[in-house]
Amino acid sequence: MEADETAPEQPGKSQLSLFLNSRFVGPAGGTGGGVFVNATVIPGTCSQGQSCAVSVTSSDFEQNTADTGSALLVVSDVLQVNISDSKFTSNAAVNGQGGAVYVTSADFGVRTVGMALTNTTFTSNYASQNGGAISMEDVADAYISNCTISSCTAWRRPACNLPMQRAIEQCSG
Repeated sequence: MEADETAPEQPGKSQLSLFLNSRFVGPAGGTGGGVFVNATVIPGTCSQGQSCAVSVTSSDFEQNTADTGSALLVVSDVLQVNISDSKFTSNAAVNGQGGAVYVTSADFGVRTVGMALTNTTFTSNYASQNGGAISMEDVADAYISNCTISSCTAWRRPACNLPMQRAIEQCSG
């Protein structure tokens, strides 16, 4: 599924995508098996003067398969990704990164994307490259709190492939 609409705008803030109490069960294939948000191809979204967000709350992603970012793939220039109270179970990135979640900037090397991950569980996710549970590239800031990562595997960094090893609180796995 690719996000192609924006929710009603608030001054200075646009909600690009909101997934609340949703369930995504695979398999899918290609890129971003469960959900693929590509904010670089949606006209008028996520411009430099606007703060855009993708929010996933109380949602389940199960048995999704893709080349990369099997459950959730977000590619953007300026974006905040918020994931809370969700479960990622048995997802597989068979030719890339992010067994469950892969977040990256469209301008490789330019850190513009921010991510907050709270009260979320990752179980038995797989990536053929990096980040069996989570992979982030060109992320400006990341906050991970009260998350559980168990039985996730990857060629390198089986739990998380993060650009920095800070702002991680109370995670187990």
